[in-house]
Amino acid sequence: MATADDNAPVRPIVFLHLPKAAGTTLKSIIERVYGPDRVALLRIAKGDIEAFAARPAEERAAFDAVAGHLTWVERGILPGASVITMLRDPIERVMSWFYYNKSNPNARLHEAFSGLSFEEAVRAGLSPAACNLMVDWLRDPDSGDAVASAKKNLASCAAFGLSERFVDSVAHFGSVLRWPKTEWTDLNVSPGRPRAEDLDRRLRAHLRRCCAADYMLYDFARRLFDQRVGG
Repeated sequence: MATADDNAPVRPIVFLHLPKAAGTTLKSIIERVYGPDRVALLRIAKGDIEAFAARPAEERAAFDAVAGHLTWVERGILPGASVITMLRDPIERVMSWFYYNKSNPNARLHEAFSGLSFEEAVRAGLSPAACNLMVDWLRDPDSGDAVASAKKNLASCAAFGLSERFVDSVAHFGSVLRWPKTEWTDLNVSPGRPRAEDLDRRLRAHLRRCCAADYMLYDFARRLFDQRVGG
C-alpha cells in the first residue's frame, strides 16, 4: 500500500469484480481515479486474465489497478496490491444475472433464457454456481468450510462495498484508498426488470434456500460494513 505521495490514491489495487454486483460502475470510477492507461481491465472471454498473469512481474507492476472477474485465488495477479470487492443481495444478484443473459444476445446463456420468465428459469433449475457465486469466488479452494473462508477473506480486504449502499461504498473506498471525489453514471443496468420484493413469496423463499451460502456471507458483510461505515 506504499505510495510516493501520502495524499495520492493508494496503489496498486486489485478489484475482484463479482458478476452483477455494480462492478461495471465501480470500474468506471477506478478508471477516473487512476487514469484509463494505468488500469488493466481484464475480460474472461478474451483470455485477458491468463495473458496478464503470464506477463513479467515488472510489466504488471507498471499498472496502478487491475479490475476484472477475478476470484480470491487470482488476487495476486498484481503483486503487493490492496484488494477490494463489491457484494450484493444474493437474490437481486441472481435476478440481474438472469436478465442480463436474457437481454444480451452475446451473453453465454442468452439462447437458453430467451424464451423463459425468471420463475420458469428457476423452476427449470438455474445454473447452481450462479446461486452461491460470491462464496465460491471469495473462498480458498482448499477450505473445508467455504462460507467461513469467504468471510475471513472478505474481512481481510482493504475495503469492500455493498451494491445496495453504493454511494456509501464509494465514499468508503475513497476514505480508505484516498480517492478524490468523483461523479459516475450507473452502467450495465437492466432497465425495467422486477425486483426481489416483486417475486412470489414462495419463489423468494425457494431462492433464499438456494442461495443459503451467499446469504450467510452477505449478512456477515452487511454487519461488518455497518461497523466500518455506519448504518
